[in-house]
Amino acid sequence: MITYKNHDIYEDGLIKTKSKFKDVLSRTSWVAMEEAGITFTLDGVERTMIVGSKWGRVAMHSNLLTIRDDEIIMWKFKDHKWSNVSKNDLYAMHVICNRHIAESAKWEYILNKEIDNANTEEELQEIADKATFTQTIKYAITNGEVHES
Repeated sequence: MITYKNHDIYEDGLIKTKSKFKDVLSRTSWVAMEEAGITFTLDGVERTMIVGSKWGRVAMHSNLLTIRDDEIIMWKFKDHKWSNVSKNDLYAMHVICNRHIAESAKWEYILNKEIDNANTEEELQEIADKATFTQTIKYAITNGEVHES
């Protein structure tokens, strides 16, 4: 039996166990990553944006398409924190969101390859013990432009 984030994974045979592990890994890790959000600085102030919210991504895209280039709007971040953002800021947040999702997908892909290459339940448990997504790239938005910090 393999334990990953309080989920007990057991199937009859290693191949089925690997498949179940990938399933649980994907569901639980993406939820955790989405709820944690992306932390970045916006004009020197640390903000956290939730990436898992489809509403949030739709609102961002909608605003990018509809606000004027010189318009400033209020944007809600995690923990009920608000900030004025420009169209350029929104575009930069969109870029960060896409980069973060790509980083997360790469992380999951690498773990799936490790699971594929595992030959024992012990090896699978070692993978499970280290499989926690952490944001590794730090971003900053200054004057509407994205920088890695």
